[in-house]
Amino acid sequence: MGTFYHNSAASGANDGSSLADAWTDMQAFLDVANPGDICRTQGIQTLSAALEFKRSGDLTDGYITIVGTDANDNEAVGAYSDFDANSAVVNCGKITVTNTNYYHLRNIRFTNATGDGWAGGSTSYKWIFKNCYSNNNGIHGWDNLNPRNSAFYWCGALNNTSRGWFNSQNTKYYECIGGNNGTENLYLGADNMVIGGVFYGGTYGIVTPALSGIIH
Repeated sequence: MGTFYHNSAASGANDGSSLADAWTDMQAFLDVANPGDICRTQGIQTLSAALEFKRSGDLTDGYITIVGTDANDNEAVGAYSDFDANSAVVNCGKITVTNTNYYHLRNIRFTNATGDGWAGGSTSYKWIFKNCYSNNNGIHGWDNLNPRNSAFYWCGALNNTSRGWFNSQNTKYYECIGGNNGTENLYLGADNMVIGGVFYGGTYGIVTPALSGIIH
């Protein structure tokens, strides 16, 4: 278990060991992350390929955590780390290995993918997203076949061409925001729970074709 650093503008040893020597590509962390590892990330990375999530945390040593910070490595209000597909990459992030489990993402934004900002995996479990956004993408913000038994806290999906969130299962949404997406802001699969939140614009606010609960 260790703490590592990412900043696409860093100019040091590019080994993730400190702010000065931060990795310049988040994929470097994702390729070696072990249970309990934390990556503190800042700034904007313009992607040349989707970030591939393929290693797992566990309940013994802990979740794999990625947390966006400001330039001083603080989790200040309004501090995000951005992953921008620059209208040239299909996804900003995606799960590429079955049963990729136990992740915690905080203060992260995915933007400008030609497809989905985030492409999840229905056979993955136990993901936590806090204060994360997926905006201005060519299809969905969060194409969930989302990891099951997971949760979004204070997250958002804005101005995506199709849906904000699509087809999540066994997922909880706490005080999230979906706005001005092309069709549904939140399209739920089976066994979800929505607690509070704001959903506006688009063709529909929330669509629940399968059994889900909505608590305001």
